[in-house]
Amino acid sequence: MDAGLTEDLGLLLRALRGRAGLTQEELAARAGEGLSARTLRRVEHGQTRPYRHTLEALAAALGLGAEDRRALLAAWRALPATLRRQAPEGAETLPLPPTPLIGREREEATVADLLRRDGARLVTLTGPGGVGKTRLALQAAAGLGDAFADGVIFVELAALGDPRLVPATIAREVGLQEFGERPLPESLIAFLREKRTLLVLDSFEHVAAAAPLVTDLLGACRRLAVLATSRARLDLREEREVVIAPLALPDPANLSHPMSVAESPAVALFTQRARRRGGLCAHRRQRARGSRDLPAPGWAAARPRVGRPVDQAPAAGGPAGAPGATPALVDEPGPGSAAAPADVAQHDRLELRSARCR
Repeated sequence: MDAGLTEDLGLLLRALRGRAGLTQEELAARAGEGLSARTLRRVEHGQTRPYRHTLEALAAALGLGAEDRRALLAAWRALPATLRRQAPEGAETLPLPPTPLIGREREEATVADLLRRDGARLVTLTGPGGVGKTRLALQAAAGLGDAFADGVIFVELAALGDPRLVPATIAREVGLQEFGERPLPESLIAFLREKRTLLVLDSFEHVAAAAPLVTDLLGACRRLAVLATSRARLDLREEREVVIAPLALPDPANLSHPMSVAESPAVALFTQRARRRGGLCAHRRQRARGSRDLPAPGWAAARPRVGRPVDQAPAAGGPAGAPGATPALVDEPGPGSAAAPADVAQHDRLELRSARCR
């Protein structure tokens, strides 16, 4: 082994990769074994312990001689038993969204700028249920992997209900499996303290009382950042809020211009959801020959049903405006706005959960 190479696995692997002149992406591709550049990055930063066969594949891809192979194996054996083992690739990635993101380019750029350029450490996407906060958070987080060397971790909170379960849920997602005798929040802080990680905390409104944990994590882990989605602010210091309003409907003055209507983000989203629900509506099929992607002239009459602003939608099946209806949590939109129907939004959430299990 060359003089100066470390016995720490992550540093040793990084040095060997540098000597070979390979990027993480190139080495992962050469190694095969289903290894991703993201998992390799986690190995190099001491966050995960690869399987033995993955280590051997890396050695082969690097073209190591016998001495370097022995050094690599010795460093691997020296890793602490409490370090997370390499998880299946599906568990190492963000959930795969079921559909493309539509009409949120400005908001995506805002989130990316806050976390990457402005150094914000707590960004909260707020808005009514079904408006697309989770989908936007996933899109933004997927583009920030290079800014967070120790990973982008998605933590779903909607099903918890009990804020006391939040520390254990985050610990499971980041790979902390052995806590010792310390309280779990303290172990979580110790585990994340030196890691450059982005936690995506989804549906935080269900566990709002756990906000002090976020304060503790950010206070003790200076390289950690949090991207949260919630129907309301977390009301924490240094929080940067990005309000996600419903997509704007077409300008009523331009409803007679088919292309203008079809290019509206709200109409594009509705079309996408309609196709997923079983195809185009009957009136669109009848007019397909005349205009392939054109809403019917009756769109103006249908708009109160199809494109009603999400903050006017009934809650739990009740009539709009009735007691228990979802209150408006965003500024009053322009001429009209639309968000995903509640049942479709729930269907997407279930698909995201399924994607995480594959």
